Amino acid sequence: MIKLYDATLANALPEVLSEQPWGRGFAAAVQRQQRQLLNLARRISLYAAVDDMPEAVLDVMAADLRVPRYLVSYPLATKRTLIRGALTYWSQAGTKAAVESLCCDIFGDATVSEWYEYGGKAGYFKVTTTNSAVTEQNVAEFRAAVEAVKRLSAWLEGVELVLSTPDFVAAVGFTVQICDSLHLKM
Repeated sequence: MIKLYDATLANALPEVLSEQPWGRGFAAAVQRQQRQLLNLARRISLYAAVDDMPEAVLDVMAADLRVPRYLVSYPLATKRTLIRGALTYWSQAGTKAAVESLCCDIFGDATVSEWYEYGGKAGYFKVTTTNSAVTEQNVAEFRAAVEAVKRLSAWLEGVELVLSTPDFVAAVGFTVQICDSLHLKM
């Protein structure tokens, strides 16, 4: 059995044609193109296997795909998520969805509000997150992630951190004691 990589057009041509110099040349040219396509097809499976790739390969893939705001210091799960979403970030770049998607993939939770949704100045937007891991130190990283995919005519007004606690239930108890006083004189 002939493997597809080793197959040539000469194998499929009648012997009269495959013995001709032009037939051998044509078969060799087709085989070269076929091998090139098969090599490219083998490389495509690399992108489909992101969940199985070692971390070093992920870093190379991120550079190849120009993943916005990809940092080598991110946890492995975040790296995989960013690589999976790279084509989406670039295809949606300049939209609210791209900003939201990238921020969610990096920080776990984010919502984008346009200026008209919260009564701000025209052209501005803000990002709201409930991730308590967002601190003063990584707000700069948050801003850089937003800048990577936002449209150029929009400006980030701020990053809003919304923290909530479980409902507080206060229980109050009291007692009433009624007593009569009796004074005896002797």
